[in-house]
Amino acid sequence: MLTISNLSVRYGAIEALRGISLHVGTGEVVALIGANGAGKTTAMRAISGLAPVTSGDISLDGRSLRGVRPHHCVRLGIGHAPEGRMVFGDQSVRDNLLLGAFTRKDRELEADIDGIFAVFPRLGERQHQLAGTMSGGEQQMLAIGRALMGRPKLLLLDEPSLGLAPLVVREVFAVIGRLKAQGMTILLVEQMANQALAIADRAYVIETGRLTLEGTGAELLADPRVQAAYLGA
Repeated sequence: MLTISNLSVRYGAIEALRGISLHVGTGEVVALIGANGAGKTTAMRAISGLAPVTSGDISLDGRSLRGVRPHHCVRLGIGHAPEGRMVFGDQSVRDNLLLGAFTRKDRELEADIDGIFAVFPRLGERQHQLAGTMSGGEQQMLAIGRALMGRPKLLLLDEPSLGLAPLVVREVFAVIGRLKAQGMTILLVEQMANQALAIADRAYVIETGRLTLEGTGAELLADPRVQAAYLGA
């Protein structure tokens, strides 16, 4: 579904991505792990049109996304739950979900909102509450739900565990597991490498803008280099 070929992204004199190539197949969960500043979020932003591509290409179902503006990327099937959640704090939970469906013209929005509330019951309980007054975990649930409201082909999850208590992290990863079981295609960026690799079909390791390792989630979990660098072994 997603193919990234020799992708480079530069911010002024800083080359954040250096010719990376990866792919995500339909129905796969693929993890991208690495340290802070390695280029994980830049890759996600490039896919969704938020970071300008210096060279290389990104394609979704064979269509190039290079130069495509972010709202058109949503229309083409990309849902992005960004690092830091970035919910609309002065809008209600329900309105945040409706904003996630801004590209849609169908009449099934309410049914989909009910579906999000089934996945995240706390959002249903707080649907009229301002998003900015909710806990970090609740805001993360809302960010994922908002991305799902666009009915994406590809879901980008950028650091879904960031700043969350362990119990909430387990809840968020349980939801990712359910989405995987439903056949959702997911590219997951995550610093908590053990959780990411445990749920991923395949994974890549990124270091200073370059991909250094790839394999199945199980292979990278067992790799001594990954264990030493990211799993505390």
